[in-house]
Amino acid sequence: VLLEVAGYFERIELAAPAIWLERKGKRGAQVLEKLQSATFPDGKPYVWVSGESKLATSVRRYLVNERSFAKKDIYFCGYWRANRPAYD
Repeated sequence: VLLEVAGYFERIELAAPAIWLERKGKRGAQVLEKLQSATFPDGKPYVWVSGESKLATSVRRYLVNERSFAKKDIYFCGYWRANRPAYD
């Protein structure tokens, strides 16, 4: 699990192990960087991605285009768009 937060104070206790990334610079940049250096276990993967819309899309594109994941094995959902109001 990769989780990006603005700072240490946003971390919460989780039941599963997680890698906490404190945002430095562009939103989502550290998540993509960490993902690009990640080693995946053998076997058939399934990925669940959620978060800011552009980040979720970027993660899916990377996994499909660079890591040859099948699109059907990735669930992705952009829950919000950065710098836009929640309701128009």
